[in-house]
Amino acid sequence: MPAAPPKLPLALVGAGRIAQSYVDVVAASDCVEIVAVADVDEAAAARLARRFGEARSFSSHSALLDAMEPAGVVIATPPATHGPIALAFLERGVPVLCEKPLAVDNETARSMICAAEKAGVILTMAAKFRFADDVTRARHIVESGILGDLLLFEN
Repeated sequence: MPAAPPKLPLALVGAGRIAQSYVDVVAASDCVEIVAVADVDEAAAARLARRFGEARSFSSHSALLDAMEPAGVVIATPPATHGPIALAFLERGVPVLCEKPLAVDNETARSMICAAEKAGVILTMAAKFRFADDVTRARHIVESGILGDLLLFEN
């Protein structure tokens, strides 16, 4: 039996609630592994890194980039920080998976897209519920007009 190909080394920036959801997904993956976790809360980064086994922890995305260059990065930080963090990785040619929303304004989103195009790497946004059955049904109901004009929607 041939040996399994090596897993892609990914970094995870952010160690909060959203980042926790990647633990089980990565553990079940035959393709990727988290090798580094960065968060401004150093203790949180260290705790999450330990859950990934041999992953290193860093107090900032900049410190992570100074120490290593992962094959890709998942950004799971507050939305206002997505732009600067993504740009730092994209400018180094590191593909980026960014939690939603991609950015808090159009200008930042466009700069991220341009940086990805310039570097020739992938920039994508996590939208894990986009194709979930209940979300798809809800979208079709709203689009059908049966509810009339919506004045307020909460998720």
